Amino acid sequence: QNREATGIAVNKILAAVNKHWPQNVVFECVKELGQVAEGQGQISDAECICQELRNAGYWAHWDYLDSADFGSSCSRKRIYWAASLELRGQHADITAFFDRVWKAFKCNAESAER
Repeated sequence: QNREATGIAVNKILAAVNKHWPQNVVFECVKELGQVAEGQGQISDAECICQELRNAGYWAHWDYLDSADFGSSCSRKRIYWAASLELRGQHADITAFFDRVWKAFKCNAESAER
C-alpha cells in the first residue's frame, strides 16, 4: 500500500512538471526507491524518475541525504532529486558541481553545531 501511494505521488509530481515546466524541481521521497527491485531490470525507481525528467529536457540527479548531516538532531535518510532546465555542460560535470554543493551544506551544518 505504501509503495502504491509513493507511485501516485511521484506520478503527480511528474505530471505537474510536464504541465508547468518549472525551471527547477526539487523533491524527496523514501530511501527505498533507490533499491533495484526484482524484475525491473538494472535500474532503481529513483533512476527511472531521473530518466523521465531527462527525457523531458531536464538535467536530473538523485542522491541519498540524511537530515542529521544538515543539523537535525535525528537521522532521517531520504532520497532527494534535483532537476533543472537549460543547464549547459556535460551531465557528469553538472552532477559533480551539485555534489560539491551538497557537501558544502553538510560542512556548514557541522560548523554551526560547534
